[in-house]
Amino acid sequence: MVSKSFKYPKKHKFEWINETNRVERVGSGLKRVILCPSMELIAILTCSNHLICCRSNSQRIWDVDFHDLEATELCWNHDGNLIVVGFKNGELKIIDSSTGHLVEQRPASRDLAVLMITWAMQETIVNEKRNDFLFDATAYMPLLGTLPSSAKEERIFSSKAIAQFFEPRKREGENNKKVELLSILDERGIRYINMFSSYKIGESDSLKSALNLGVPISHSITNDLAYHVLICKGGTNISLKTLYMPLLKNDLGSIVDIATMSTRMQHLVRYLEEVLNAMYEEFDNVFKSEASFIKTFDALVSKYSDTTFFSLQLELYQFIMNGIPSDLLKEWINERVGDRVLKNWERAMVNSYTSLIIFCQEFVIPACERLTVLLSSARGKSIWGHMKGNTLLDAKLVEDCLATLGYLQNNVFSFLNCLFEEKKYMKHFISWLNYAIVEFNTSEPSSIPPQEIIEHINETVIYIRHSLFRSKLTSYFMGTKPLQLRDPDYYSLKDFANQDDSNSVDDFVSFKTLKESLRDSFNVIFSYPSLTCQKQWLKTGDLVLFEGTDWNVSSLIPKSCNEKNQLFSLFFRKDTPNIFLIISQLMENTMLPVSGCHFGLDYAELLGSSLLDFQPATVLDMKLLNGSSILILGKLKEKCFLCEICLADVPLTFFEHQQKNSYLDAISHLPFIPLNSCLWLHEFEKDFLPSTLEYALSENSDYGVLISRESSRYRLFSF
Repeated sequence: MVSKSFKYPKKHKFEWINETNRVERVGSGLKRVILCPSMELIAILTCSNHLICCRSNSQRIWDVDFHDLEATELCWNHDGNLIVVGFKNGELKIIDSSTGHLVEQRPASRDLAVLMITWAMQETIVNEKRNDFLFDATAYMPLLGTLPSSAKEERIFSSKAIAQFFEPRKREGENNKKVELLSILDERGIRYINMFSSYKIGESDSLKSALNLGVPISHSITNDLAYHVLICKGGTNISLKTLYMPLLKNDLGSIVDIATMSTRMQHLVRYLEEVLNAMYEEFDNVFKSEASFIKTFDALVSKYSDTTFFSLQLELYQFIMNGIPSDLLKEWINERVGDRVLKNWERAMVNSYTSLIIFCQEFVIPACERLTVLLSSARGKSIWGHMKGNTLLDAKLVEDCLATLGYLQNNVFSFLNCLFEEKKYMKHFISWLNYAIVEFNTSEPSSIPPQEIIEHINETVIYIRHSLFRSKLTSYFMGTKPLQLRDPDYYSLKDFANQDDSNSVDDFVSFKTLKESLRDSFNVIFSYPSLTCQKQWLKTGDLVLFEGTDWNVSSLIPKSCNEKNQLFSLFFRKDTPNIFLIISQLMENTMLPVSGCHFGLDYAELLGSSLLDFQPATVLDMKLLNGSSILILGKLKEKCFLCEICLADVPLTFFEHQQKNSYLDAISHLPFIPLNSCLWLHEFEKDFLPSTLEYALSENSDYGVLISRESSRYRLFSF
């Protein structure tokens, strides 16, 4: 160990962000407060299970109530546009930070509370040489439309902020790629690791999984993404554990490629699901419009309970075929329908037909085209990879997914054909019915109908026989026929005019069946590479560092030390003066401690007073700042303070090459060193005594938040 000469405090650089000296209070109590890494936004989780998003001036943007779900953890993504929230029952919700709307909800894979969430972003170099497969045709397609909102369900793609999912990608061929890893941890260890938040590359699906490590209290990832370093509680001690995935190190480009395709296609499949759900809602409006129209006839029939009448459809058919209406039909047309009722029904039907046409032409078909392009690219990659001997995709599974997508497209075109015909025939029917109403109410009926009525009488008959109150469109939504791949009879467009009564819902594959089949086919495509990735995880290190499980940890792998892959870890017990700094380095696929220091804060020396005896300050909380300094929230008697310690001023003791189980003894024998130098120190007034702190290191500024859980108050500061 080499002793160092300490310096007195430098110029004070601590300042409150809120210049009005205002301390914010949350009445229901503070459970968790985190800062956005890219914008000056705060996410607050209250004890009453409310998630509040605020600006740095504490102005509320939105407030979400989770009701009976008990939230346990939350995390921002790097761009600050999404917040992921974990719950006690194991569920996850991803929230749009601009609106507070739900983006995605994921059920719990196991009934354990979410303890930790890390959403890491690394900019890595992917050595991709297959430039022929990097061309992205979807980048030159128009952006997809934003779905209308719904009262029945919360749609992801009703939010304009989520339109970024389908923005054209940057220029292809760039080697630098930003790779995101979303990790969810519970008391057994890592539940799963997703690349780009949705593509699963690791899951603890069995008790023998390498991801089952114990209760995690810290999780760090190396820059090449291949090593995950965790500090866990287990039994009666604290351990340093290393996970290694060779595939991430040796063939990162292939996984990033597949994960990127999977994520984009998953968004498109979800988009299609929401569009089809919207079409079901719109068709429900068609059904309700028809039901309300026919209800006027049924109400009239109920007055004549002693007389037998045909249905409205048959009454109209009999009238148009022989030109003589029954007394009941004449009474219904004269007294119950009228011009106003007919116009309202026509307007409702035309609006629904128009909405369904727009959904098909401007939403479903363009999304299917994009998905076809991506699936074709995936098929090419799988064939190329098979030739090279390192494929992670099965070409046959991709072809099956393309076939399912082809069925959906065929169904949509057939549905559009049917929809256009029914809309046209309905207008002819209404023209004929308007003519009949006029004829019934005139004193001198015309002997010959107008030429327009005569020319379209066949279409009117078809509409009454096959569509009125029993729309052929129903079969596309209520069909019960199972999907059979490579069915040659399915690829012929159904002719609306030639359909007869023998065609029933049993002869149609519904949109719902196709939607579920597409989702299943898509999941099968990427399940094989995902399973391959999950089996690659190896636990290469498990070292006991401390006895007891009441240690708090702050650790990180600084970006400035990426080449060395060093892990800086601070261990402390709350309300005690002891602080341990342990620096570990990756050696032979295992993170091993190489140096450490056991120190405490000499409060008297930190203040620059030589008159006071050594007075060790107790630690309330501390955070590492990118491998260069430490923020320490401390307390001495009634005084509470915050200071920044430079890591260069911390004297280190280097460990000799130890056996794996002897680090515990080496760390426990580190001598205690009083530290009497800091970069700055700030004492707090008695009206606000914080107990914990959070910080965010952004490109523009460094800022943090001090939290007093006892008084449910918080305040932002910069440094």
